[in-house]
Amino acid sequence: FYDLPFIGMAITSPATKRWVKFNDQLCAILGYSREELGAMNWADMTHPGDLDNDVAEFERVLRGETEGYVMEKRFIRKDGAIVHGAIDVKCARRPDGTVDYFVATVQDITGRKAAEATILRLNRVYMTLSQCNEAIVRCTTEDELFAEICRAAVESGGMKMATVGIIDGQGVVRAVASAGEGAGYFDGI
Repeated sequence: FYDLPFIGMAITSPATKRWVKFNDQLCAILGYSREELGAMNWADMTHPGDLDNDVAEFERVLRGETEGYVMEKRFIRKDGAIVHGAIDVKCARRPDGTVDYFVATVQDITGRKAAEATILRLNRVYMTLSQCNEAIVRCTTEDELFAEICRAAVESGGMKMATVGIIDGQGVVRAVASAGEGAGYFDGI
């Protein structure tokens, strides 16, 4: 099972956090050769935003509070790309209770995370569109409609700022409604 290309597997040292033994699939996931990966530790390639949580769980195991942990975290590949991984870490203990080594599995879930982000973005777009359609039916003036559309784009659509502009008689775009950060940006232009 260890040599099959389904999941990354590794044995790591509790003292150095280094990859002591690992399979080819882990090398492929992280983009390092066997020699390069063998000279590194898992903390070196953990995304800084996820390192504290991972280290906290690692230390809980060292203290004997748990036998392992499961989490999703980001790795930084050799080429700088972010790899989302689902990790499952368990320890093997010595007779005195200290950790002898860790066994970890790493599953690349980058594709799943990208699909989740796409679904979230599309859900926001459809929710915003629905709110704009409601505003078209409900609003009685253009000013009210434009303000509602801008509000929906920011609050539901996840936009930082939204502005509706109308071309005036001199061919100049004039902001008539806006919402979000820097909503007055177009007023002086």
